Amino acid sequence: MGYESRIFVVNKYETEVCSIIADLRLSKMPSDFVELFKQEIDFDFYLDWNDEPVKEDCYGKKLTYAKIEDVYNWLEAHEQTEFRRWKLARYTLKPFVQDAEDWSDCNLCVVHFGY
Repeated sequence: MGYESRIFVVNKYETEVCSIIADLRLSKMPSDFVELFKQEIDFDFYLDWNDEPVKEDCYGKKLTYAKIEDVYNWLEAHEQTEFRRWKLARYTLKPFVQDAEDWSDCNLCVVHFGY
């Protein structure tokens, strides 16, 4: 079974808001990918079409997030799979993981949004 997935790399601030660093539409993703995102968001997440914080995705599921390393590692483990956008996602996340000390002053995570 698949799930239309959009992921956001965000920097969570102590002020309970976040800034979006990257926005990737991955299209149909398998259920085990979606299951990576277990932590409900505990910060205000704004999308450009809404003046109010978004709490649910288009399927009515509460927004969740995962560690950027976990998402990258999942994509690495499935690199031979032929979903067309996985390679782009992997290469987008790679610098955040490989150069982690450059991002040490940030609180990065990946938010999942079903659309």
